[in-house]
Amino acid sequence: MDQGQNTASYRRPSHLRRRISRISSFRPRLLMDRALYFTESMQSTEGQPLPLRWARALTHVLEHVPVDLTSDELLAGSFGPGRYGIFYPELDNAFVEGKNFAPEDFFLSEGDMDLVRDKVMPYWHGRTYQEHFYAELPEELRNLLYVDDDPAHPAFIVQETATVRHSLQWALDYGKVIRRGFRGIAEDAERLRAQCASDSQRDFYTAVMEICRGIRLFAERFAVLAEEQALTANTEDQQKNRLELAERCRRVPWEPAQTFIDALQAQWFTQMVSRMEAEFGGNVSNGRMDQYLLPLYRQDVGSGMLTEQKAREYLDDLWCHIAQFVRLKPSPTGAKIYEDLAHWELTTLGGQLAGGGDATNELSFLILRSASEFPLDYPYLGVRIHRNTPPDFIREVCRATQKKGSSPVLFNDETIIARQQANGATAEEARDYCGSGYSEARLINRDTYFVGAAWLNLPAVLEMALNDGFCSPSPNRRTGLATGSAADIRSFDELMKRFRAQLLHILDLAFQQQAILERLRPLHMASPLLSSLHDLCMKHGVDMSVGVVPEGRSIGGFLGVIGFATVVDSLAALRTLVFEKRLFSLPRMLKMLAANFEGYEDVRQLCLNCPKYGNGIDWVDEIGRNIDRFLLVRARSEVNSYGGRGEIFYVPVKAHIAMGRVSGATADGRFAGTNFSFGVTPSHIVSSMGPTVALSSEVAAQNPDIPSLGARVMFATLLPGQVCGSAGLDTLVSVIQTWCRQSHWFLRFQVLSPAELTLLRNSPYEYNSLFLNIPSFNAQGYSFPSAAFTYKCPLQSAR
Repeated sequence: MDQGQNTASYRRPSHLRRRISRISSFRPRLLMDRALYFTESMQSTEGQPLPLRWARALTHVLEHVPVDLTSDELLAGSFGPGRYGIFYPELDNAFVEGKNFAPEDFFLSEGDMDLVRDKVMPYWHGRTYQEHFYAELPEELRNLLYVDDDPAHPAFIVQETATVRHSLQWALDYGKVIRRGFRGIAEDAERLRAQCASDSQRDFYTAVMEICRGIRLFAERFAVLAEEQALTANTEDQQKNRLELAERCRRVPWEPAQTFIDALQAQWFTQMVSRMEAEFGGNVSNGRMDQYLLPLYRQDVGSGMLTEQKAREYLDDLWCHIAQFVRLKPSPTGAKIYEDLAHWELTTLGGQLAGGGDATNELSFLILRSASEFPLDYPYLGVRIHRNTPPDFIREVCRATQKKGSSPVLFNDETIIARQQANGATAEEARDYCGSGYSEARLINRDTYFVGAAWLNLPAVLEMALNDGFCSPSPNRRTGLATGSAADIRSFDELMKRFRAQLLHILDLAFQQQAILERLRPLHMASPLLSSLHDLCMKHGVDMSVGVVPEGRSIGGFLGVIGFATVVDSLAALRTLVFEKRLFSLPRMLKMLAANFEGYEDVRQLCLNCPKYGNGIDWVDEIGRNIDRFLLVRARSEVNSYGGRGEIFYVPVKAHIAMGRVSGATADGRFAGTNFSFGVTPSHIVSSMGPTVALSSEVAAQNPDIPSLGARVMFATLLPGQVCGSAGLDTLVSVIQTWCRQSHWFLRFQVLSPAELTLLRNSPYEYNSLFLNIPSFNAQGYSFPSAAFTYKCPLQSAR
């Protein structure tokens, strides 16, 4: 009997059930306290080095921000009983200046708004990263990025994300905190400060020491709350628990963790403070929890002080804390990019040890069961799979998929480790990668690039090729090249030449705007906490935000491609209907697209039934491979401001919704205003072929001779009957093993519910909308365009 079956039944205590229910019922509130105290400190430290100012501002926040401890919390560390988000005024001040944004997704009192308008935004007006970026843009880039030169009105052709967050996704070295505590890190900084010769290094180490002590004071404040609760406890057990919690908060994360529960508390305090320091893409990840928690877990289980039941309760409590923090974006651009409050603190399990061999252990099974049985959408769980992953662990992953209808996301070690090594990592570093963000991989003590990525609306580029440089997201200006009338396109090869020319032109502009962001970022941000947990920053006395860290790997300048399958399928339809069957001229097809197929449903059905990517059709997959190559060759020729190469990745987050909403109908049969395809996943369900055919098409669309580190998000959609019982379990195991042998990066199974299956039978193109089952508080796990939303293609009237 395998470990997945040989386990005691978990009984979730009533206090945790109450807490989960309470979290789900709260409308999120936007915390203004961080903004207020951060601003107070920044005003008082004008003229000091930015890393030192940031550390002092963060410490000031930690000393004064209101904290909360409810009686049913096992781990300390929240700002109230419900869900909350944080306002970062240094990024973007659009929402308080009344620029077309209503905070419908969260609670914000009039008093808080008045406070921010009176005491926060006057200081930041003209100082934000977003305003500086806008002021530096040449006219051509402004025309590309915004509609009518309004930074609150993104065009969603190329969309930068660096000014709506502080950095790309990231993972902290929690193991360092658990082993050494912030006291050990502060002592290292004090020793290194005494040895260094430059003022900038001394300032950096001073900043590290200050933030370490600020975290100690922050934890002490929770210790005081726990002691106060002990005085009014109703039972001796409650009093004992509160006193133990108080003692723990005084010990960790300042001192090394002594127990498994200590380690969880230290991890959460570190993660919580990191959110106060900065907003990471997707929020900061949990890292390889089954590795850095394992020594203390084994110690406590071996001594008899920890049971599986107790460990599960504390893991549940950690998941509750993570679920409480939501990603609130109080600006027009941010709200559209990250709608549904989505965030994903990726927890990585399994994989390989740095020295070689399988890393799966008993804690991998425990966390997997805990996550798969937790009733909320958190934690976001990633499992590393390699050719020697134990079969019983793979089967446990498949059981989790059967239970939830969606799998923990899978990372392919065979691909990712090889590509990490091809991009400068040692074998040991590559084997120790952790999942980060939604689908990326991080080497936490080697990587140093984290300027927010840009997203590219690939269907808009195809529109430019068809419409002489114009596209529906920005119809009144030519944002592409003037490549001539569609009537002059006589062959599919000519169309592909125009598409490639438009694509290279937009890529040039996208990397130009990224270079501006890279140049300006060190003037606006610092990261003393993150830097204190990075070996190279501590070794060289350099804050990560300066951009260049000696011995670091500055791979970046990331560009996310949106609508890959939408464009491949559209080009396949144009080749079939226009150039091969010659059913319509190209201008006639464009007229029908501009009408959003109104009055042309028969033509739309022809488009829907053309050959599609994901069905194992060689010539269609070749279109995808050519596009992928255009992108990769251009990106890898780009050297960013810090000396690293550019990268292409296929991770839409929610941008495939935002970009689809402003874009016209496409030749694959998609209506205007609806979602684009997701990652490198096919646009249509392929139940007749099965998921392995779709996976083979994804491989065929790759260019393995270019070892990119950009993630490629792939979903495998399954019907309910395909995963039922032991036969369904065998099917899932077989698909995973096939996937692992191929050069994939990422996979998530999505099992359709009966309601979803009915929807797809009636409206096949809604398939794209089902790819929103990612961590959020959207009750259904997915969303469709609003029925009230009506799209009218503006390209006809624009010219």
